[in-house]
Amino acid sequence: MKPTEQSGQSDKSIKSTCAQLLAETHAVEEEIKNLGPVLVGTIKHNVNRTRRKDGSIHTSKTHHTFVYRDQDGKECWKRVGEADLPAVEKLAAAGRRYRELARQHAALATRLALLAPEKKLFPARPPAAPAEGNQSRPRRTGRRAE
Repeated sequence: MKPTEQSGQSDKSIKSTCAQLLAETHAVEEEIKNLGPVLVGTIKHNVNRTRRKDGSIHTSKTHHTFVYRDQDGKECWKRVGEADLPAVEKLAAAGRRYRELARQHAALATRLALLAPEKKLFPARPPAAPAEGNQSRPRRTGRRAE
């Protein structure tokens, strides 16, 4: 029994649903393209407190830190000056929107793939242009070089 017969959906309804999901996916992709520059991370607002010998507490002025993850997944941070804070907050907000859109895109792609796995619903993409020169790895013959 095919998955479409199990769920009771006809091919027409699947195609229309797939077309809707594809349209939503393209809309999300377009919104991601129009986001502009983003910073994926968070801004921490820190204050240092120290106790003096006489028992009073000194509080430093607020300093701002942008916390992010590098390519290896390691947590990194950069100090942000008071003058640069509004621009960094705007870029961080765009980063939050990007993460939200990426989650939406993943959910739509998963639903689309599960809806009709045996059908070819995605338009064929043109093959990528080959790079200049032969940059691919040589074929392995299964024999060791002597």
